[in-house]
Amino acid sequence: MNGCILGCSGIAHFAVNADGAFSQAASTPASSDSPITSLVIDPSGRYLYVAVNADNDILEYDIASDGSLTPMNPPSVTTPLPTSIAIHRSGRYA
Repeated sequence: MNGCILGCSGIAHFAVNADGAFSQAASTPASSDSPITSLVIDPSGRYLYVAVNADNDILEYDIASDGSLTPMNPPSVTTPLPTSIAIHRSGRYA
């Protein structure tokens, strides 16, 4: 199982070990120098969406089986001042 935490300069990835302890697995630079305000992984665990309020962007990433992130094409969607993101449990709507 992998998870992500917020950071001003990127997204840190952590693996959850069998004993429940975390170990840093990787780090992905954000496509922005502005602080990340929110992030969410879709119900399938295949996509990560990151709100960057100061840039009016939601960054979009594919999540590989090892937890690494690859920017989607297009890598972002512009929307006014995104502060949080929620995804419908079907994964069809954000």
